Amino acid sequence: HLFPESLGGAEWAVLPNGLMCDKCQRYFGAKVEKAVLSEWPFSFVRFMMAIPTKKKKSAQMDTNLGHMTAYKLPGYSTVHAKSESPFDNAYRFGKIQITAFPREPRLVCRALVKIAIGSLASSDSADVFGARINDARRFARFGDPNIKWWYLERVDLREMRRILNLGAKAYKEPVNLETIYLDSIPALFNLKYFFLKIITPIEPHFEMDLPQELPEGTRIYRV
Repeated sequence: HLFPESLGGAEWAVLPNGLMCDKCQRYFGAKVEKAVLSEWPFSFVRFMMAIPTKKKKSAQMDTNLGHMTAYKLPGYSTVHAKSESPFDNAYRFGKIQITAFPREPRLVCRALVKIAIGSLASSDSADVFGARINDARRFARFGDPNIKWWYLERVDLREMRRILNLGAKAYKEPVNLETIYLDSIPALFNLKYFFLKIITPIEPHFEMDLPQELPEGTRIYRV
């Protein structure tokens, strides 16, 4: 799948034949995607939108108060609190804390670049095995330490509240994958996943003009 099944990638996300060998697919599934599913920001989106794993297990998230398990409906969860008193106080005053940054941003970035390559191959006639995509393939598959990458992340909490109010209607178009071209060259990959937006380059030298102060909920990771 060009977009992981555990994030909602269905039949539309099946990779084109010949794009990835079985060995590489097993590697990504076991070494990259499995870890990324428990990383910010994907873990947070899966938790808030109650998206189960391929094995139909509920999304989970650790907090300062204990372990939280997503319920069957978006926005609802159960908490296995460390103790009742701190939980009651935190819930009353809105002080439940989560880790809102990835522990392994480079691994997250490798997964994003893999999605970008798959999206490009499935929607464009561009040669993803050509020299222009060499760095992207080496970075995604092997994590080549000599290759540096970046991604821009925005978690829109206002949009999250709007989507939660929509209920089941929010699942009609939860994922949008887009390749951005500069002078007819595939330059950037844009992912929209519910209330999450991420941009990463298809070639590492492509940059974006960013304001000195990024908007609320926006971060750039250089890995």
